This record gives sequence, structure tokens and C-alpha cells, in this order.
Amino acid sequence: MRKSSGSLPLGTTTLFTKWLCSSNPSQHPDDYVVIIICGLQRHLVLCRATDKSWTSLPGGDYYEDIIHYEGKFYAVRKNGSIESWDFAFSFPKRRDVATVKVVGLPCKKKYLIKTSEYLLLVGRSVRYQEIDSFNGFYKTLGFDVFKLEEEEQGGNTTKPSWVQVKNIGDNVLFLGESESISLRELPECSEDCIYFTDDDEGARLNINTLLGGRDLGVFSIQDGIIKPYYPNNARRLFPRPIRLQLLTPPVWFAE
Repeated sequence: MRKSSGSLPLGTTTLFTKWLCSSNPSQHPDDYVVIIICGLQRHLVLCRATDKSWTSLPGGDYYEDIIHYEGKFYAVRKNGSIESWDFAFSFPKRRDVATVKVVGLPCKKKYLIKTSEYLLLVGRSVRYQEIDSFNGFYKTLGFDVFKLEEEEQGGNTTKPSWVQVKNIGDNVLFLGESESISLRELPECSEDCIYFTDDDEGARLNINTLLGGRDLGVFSIQDGIIKPYYPNNARRLFPRPIRLQLLTPPVWFAE
């Protein structure tokens, strides 16, 4: 595996939101691509296995999530626009996929998740106000789930679109800022549900509020109901002296 000694573009060394690799570098040392969401404006930079420096992609900024799916990178921006990047060319080819607008409550965050059958986009709706002295000033109220469908247009071209779904079968989604995954056949978990953690970056970085880390639970896609996965007296588990420990980014562990 080669190591890139080139520096990142100016102004992108302070914040790394997410990085993604197209394949395992140890198994494909000469054929992989790394993409990073970085900088305060969250733009994309890339580096191939044979590159000696990082390259900024011209798509735009304020990207919320990226994923590698069927040989391409898909990225979603804060405004709901989704694009794909094809690295089969000398320079990545960008294609606008579609724009998803979540109606109703403000959509705070969007996630891209691949299942064994299709690609999903999940929009998270959050209400900002003081719920109570324990829950703080924001709370997740629900999720909207969309599936990517591509209609054949002839001439080896397709027209992509996002279709909202109310059922994902026996899949279980786990959402997090650093990674979101879809799993099946988990007897300990409820199928057709979303398990989510608190990934509000503003509350986590502002240590003066001490309000981050509590917005988490299990959302039933079919019923639209959120249930806690901690006991009702969970506040006893988080006494005031250790609240700073709740401000770390969420991470899912799988055995």
C-alpha cells in the first residue's frame, strides 16, 4: 500500500467529517480511491492509490454523507441534492442523481445507507426547543426513508429517482455520524426499525451547554413511533459530573 505524502488543500486540515475507501487497500494496493468530507464547508477531496497529492472535487460544498455503492461514490448535500461520482475515467465523472425534499419538520441530517438489495437515503427530522431539564433543547421526531430506483431509458442510460418507502422488510438500520449500516437477522433487534444515536455536532462541540448525547432511540418505520432503548431512569446513569463524556461522536460496534 502506497502512502500519499501530499498535503490536503489549504484550509481542510482542521476538520474531517468522514472518510471512505472504495476497496480494501491491503487487498487492492494499486486500485482504490479515498474520499474525505473535510473543512468547515464540508467539501470533497480525493486521492487514488497512485496519486501523490489530494485533489478537490468541483461538486460544491456542505456535504452531509458519502457512500460507495455499485462501483460509484454517492454523496448527499445539505440542500438534499444527491450526486454520483464514477471513477472509471481519468478524472471522476459527476452525475446529478436527484434531489430529495423532506416535507414537514426541518430535516436536520441525511444519511446514505446500502442494504443487500438497494441504496437508501434517510432524512432525520428534529425539533429544536427545550423539551425538559434532562433532554435539552433538541429531539428527533421521526425519519423519512427513500429508496433509489433507476428506470431504463434505452441506450444503456437510466433515469434515477428516489421513492419514499414505509417498510424495509427484515432490515435493521443503524445511524451514526461516522458510519451507518444495514443488517439482517438480528434476534436482539427489531426489524424494519432505525436505531439512532445523538450526532448533533453543535451540541457536542459546545461544552458550555452540556446538552449533547441524549437524543437516541429506536424508530419504527412502519408505525412512525420512537421508543427509547435505555430505561426510563437513564438520567441516573448520567450524573452531572460526567456529562462531558456524552459529547463524543457516536460509534456502532458489531460482533
